[in-house]
Amino acid sequence: MRVAVLLALAAIIVPVAAQRQDPGPKVPFEDEGACPFLRCTYGDWVAKAAIPVRSERRANASVTFQIAAGETVTSLTGVVVTTRAGRVGYRRSEILTTAEGDVEIQSGELLHLLASEGGGFWTVWFKGRVYHELDGGAFSNAGCKIDPGRCPANILQMPQSVWWVQVRNTQGQIGWTNEPDKFDNRSAR
Repeated sequence: MRVAVLLALAAIIVPVAAQRQDPGPKVPFEDEGACPFLRCTYGDWVAKAAIPVRSERRANASVTFQIAAGETVTSLTGVVVTTRAGRVGYRRSEILTTAEGDVEIQSGELLHLLASEGGGFWTVWFKGRVYHELDGGAFSNAGCKIDPGRCPANILQMPQSVWWVQVRNTQGQIGWTNEPDKFDNRSAR
């Protein structure tokens, strides 16, 4: 009986200890060129409201020009800046599929979420390396939200990030905005 209790405690303590030892990625993490949702595309975007455009990717940078509601600009590129990585805890071992190849994660290990790529795919950090297009079905599908116990992993903390987009207006002025939600025409048809 005593051995069974000790084994049960070890099953709880070991994963917790493994989670505490993982320092996670350095933030801020910048994913240059990222377009963070399914079918996201850069190109001609139409402003739904007035939008200030800044000289640099900083909220307090000087405003270089304003985009008027209804104005079309060209979005050139973007950078998703993660200021706090998310965390996913695994209850059982899994093989994860990424653009860089398969990754094996063990029970008790943490996967760090850097940015959503849309459609259930993520940019993640695991054991000192960044992986793209990780299929998050093991922790981010609708079934996991309804019944977390049926999934091999759970999101412990969502990431915090800001998406900066570089735009050019018809006068050729270029700058940055962190208000991409104020544009239409952001996704490929």
